[in-house]
Amino acid sequence: MEEYGRLVNRLYGIYKNVGSTLVDIKIYPSKRHEILNEINREEVFEDILNWIKEKVYERR
Repeated sequence: MEEYGRLVNRLYGIYKNVGSTLVDIKIYPSKRHEILNEINREEVFEDILNWIKEKVYERR
């Protein structure tokens, strides 16, 4: 599964190259398109909330 996340990594690189600072990447192993509907969705929601707290609220 070498190709796994290839396009996500490419898009991340594009955002970083244009100077975006509010961008991070996290690949969830064996998860694909609908990560908010996967069995580990609580983990995903927690990661999103932590990202918002770190990147948005702490920059105020």
